[in-house]
Amino acid sequence: MMKTFRVILLIMMALAFIQASAKRHKHHAQSVVWESSGLDGVHVNNIFHANNGDDYVVNNTRFIYYHANNTAVDSWKEIDAGSIAMQIPTQDVIRIQAIYVYSNLMLAGVGSYGLFASFDQGKTWKSTKEDFLFFNDNESNIAGFVNSQSHKLVVFLQSSAVLKRAMIDINNLNEVVNISWQDISPVSYSGYSHLQFLNNKIYVNSLYPFHNGMIFVTEDYGNTWQHITINAPEISEVTNATVYQLYITKENTFYAATNYGVYKSLHGLNWHLIGFKNKVVECLSMLKGILHIAVYGDGMYSSSDDGVHWSYDNNMAINKNKPQSGNIEYYSLGVYGSNMILGTSVGLYHYSG
Repeated sequence: MMKTFRVILLIMMALAFIQASAKRHKHHAQSVVWESSGLDGVHVNNIFHANNGDDYVVNNTRFIYYHANNTAVDSWKEIDAGSIAMQIPTQDVIRIQAIYVYSNLMLAGVGSYGLFASFDQGKTWKSTKEDFLFFNDNESNIAGFVNSQSHKLVVFLQSSAVLKRAMIDINNLNEVVNISWQDISPVSYSGYSHLQFLNNKIYVNSLYPFHNGMIFVTEDYGNTWQHITINAPEISEVTNATVYQLYITKENTFYAATNYGVYKSLHGLNWHLIGFKNKVVECLSMLKGILHIAVYGDGMYSSSDDGVHWSYDNNMAINKNKPQSGNIEYYSLGVYGSNMILGTSVGLYHYSG
């Protein structure tokens, strides 16, 4: 009898220990499973919100794919940008860098060939190249579009040397002509990349070493600028730090994906490393309190405790399309509707949370 009691007691103690251990390490119990969104093998360069709700568009170098929010996650309308290709030199590749969708109107920023407009949902495209004659390098591209409070569509252009903007009357979008560009570069002698629109502010990363780890921010579409410096020791000691993507919470907590790891800051002031030191973290975003990141040459990771611990996601759907030579590139990551959407060099994937 006593022996049986001791066995039962030992079993109960073992169960209590297992439950306590599971509770302490519950951050490792995440089960983030990435699934295909129906574009396997497609080189997805970008993901953009359409300007009519939760619909969104993705693109590669030739095609634009439109997804309506009330349809299945793998349901796509394919738009052939072939008529754009007919208007640029045959030896050049189409590089669609940004897309704007509003009713039947679509605007596409196409590398150094400027702005193309379609008034029939992408069936035909009109070039506004005459407004881009100042382009003299292959680094210039339309960086993005944003609706201003004064009913103007603001178009941003970035290059290795300058940041510019144009204002287009939203009430007269049936014609895209006489575009006037204004230089809004925050500082001289710098280059700009990875322009983002977050919480009614616009952020852009500086490329040049003497502005190392510096992010410029504007609340008035480029009239005035402030700067944020990632002052972590790992960043300040190198000369080629790049901020690939920012994520900013409503509480003003900053997360930055860089070529030296993942960094965190309150209000953009004091920064510290929260993971993947000296690793290239290509993009990051957050869904339902879980931080998701893409690590070049490795895969997708997530953290439910603000980067204290990281879990390797279920990357099977992504990795099955990995090329025999080379690594998967992770280009875009963000929340669209109720899903986290990931654009890669081997397809589009989602996680529903």
